[in-house]
Amino acid sequence: MSIRTITVTVPDNLYAQLKQQAQSAAQTLDDLVVQILTRALPPGVEPDLPPTIPTELRAMEQLSDEAL
Repeated sequence: MSIRTITVTVPDNLYAQLKQQAQSAAQTLDDLVVQILTRALPPGVEPDLPPTIPTELRAMEQLSDEAL
């Protein structure tokens, strides 16, 4: 897995909250933010699926429970 660096501008109070939580958990701020983002995002599609499957799955995300 490759790693990318991004810069995110956040309000001071959010930064302080993240920094405090990272210190409390004995984690780096980077590790905490990655953990939060990982939990917040839907799981990725397996890379070895046929090309049509990811497209179909993305379309299904928009369907209602009844349509599914």
